Amino acid sequence: MKIEELKQAYTPVPELFHETLYAVTQSVKEEKPVKHTFRTAIIIAVIIALLCGSAVALNNISSVRDTWGGTPKTEEFLSHVLDLNQTYENEFIKLTLTDAVFDGHEFEMAMNLEYKDAEKPVYLFPRTTAMCNGEKLEFDVEGMSGDFHSGFLYPNLVEGDAMGGRYGFSGVLMDEDVPGEEVVWTFTMQILKPNWPILNDPTILNGVNDPPFDEYMAKFYKAYQDKQILTTWGESVVEYASEIEWRMDKGDKEFLRLDEVLIQSGAFTLMDTVEHTFGMPVPESFRPKAATDKTFEFDAFTLQLKSVDVSFMRVDYNMLLIPKKAETEESLRDKMGTANGYPIFYALVNEDGSILYGGSTGGNIVQTEDSAWAIACTGNMIIDGKLPDYLIFAAYDYFADEGKRQADMDCTFTIDLTEE
Repeated sequence: MKIEELKQAYTPVPELFHETLYAVTQSVKEEKPVKHTFRTAIIIAVIIALLCGSAVALNNISSVRDTWGGTPKTEEFLSHVLDLNQTYENEFIKLTLTDAVFDGHEFEMAMNLEYKDAEKPVYLFPRTTAMCNGEKLEFDVEGMSGDFHSGFLYPNLVEGDAMGGRYGFSGVLMDEDVPGEEVVWTFTMQILKPNWPILNDPTILNGVNDPPFDEYMAKFYKAYQDKQILTTWGESVVEYASEIEWRMDKGDKEFLRLDEVLIQSGAFTLMDTVEHTFGMPVPESFRPKAATDKTFEFDAFTLQLKSVDVSFMRVDYNMLLIPKKAETEESLRDKMGTANGYPIFYALVNEDGSILYGGSTGGNIVQTEDSAWAIACTGNMIIDGKLPDYLIFAAYDYFADEGKRQADMDCTFTIDLTEE
């Protein structure tokens, strides 16, 4: 997948949005579509916590080696896992960085958290950077168990340890080409100790009988004036910090990072910063652009496969569907994703047509160089087992019932990964 398409599919959100102005759009908490291992981990861990109750003691060790669906990892995947085994402990928490995996494009890291006293939470503010040959790479966190964008109060005031101690994140390098053979990762976790009593705001803005937004936000600053810390969802201080930040004298800085706001406000004190740096090679098995600029002819459209990037963790693809009958933007939009129209969802399937790998796909209407309207499809599919020599792509209906997802149209094509 070319970098311009990748950035359209996974638009990096500026740090400022998450850490200062994020409150405006955080009034309703949303969850991203499942794309990576840790996204699935969030759902399953929450269900387990609700069924079994939150526990202070850890029952399991978090690891990128685990799959939440129970599918065994491949030997190739396991051979690229790096054991970290780095532990930090103080009177409030115990943090253990367990392991990480990197396929040349996607990065996952797992860790365990354990609290000492539920009545003494701390605010954790994590960051991850990637360097290669002295050049900083653009890394976008996408899936997470725990908020690795804006930080989170641990343990959660409402749910305790809803993840059962198992935390981590996944993300992708946004750079098209990694300028070297090794990427050096640095993970930092700032640990902030609250100086004032911590409360949780039970209000959930859901569009039904909501108070005026200004009134809703004003109570966060009122809490600050009363030397209290008011959280949202029992773990987030984003709205609280945003109300403080815009009133602060920031000196020469137009904006402050969320952790800087919390510390300068006096609400929190920086207790410690955990930092761990480690290098991981770009695997030789990473095959960027395994297929480039291939064309397949179907009854209703021409499919131009721009690229397929393959690794032991995922398959990324980028394709363009050009109708053979001229379409307007409106008519094409009406026919997108229908069984008798133009597919926007593709899946990897086995020879009998059943879906082999899961993931997310989607399409956007674009204009080609000759001004024709077409559908640009990009997708990411997780590799759950051994990568076959041939990739079979088939259109399917994302919204149909499980087992009935393949579309009523023959637009299947095959990619030979053994080709040089």
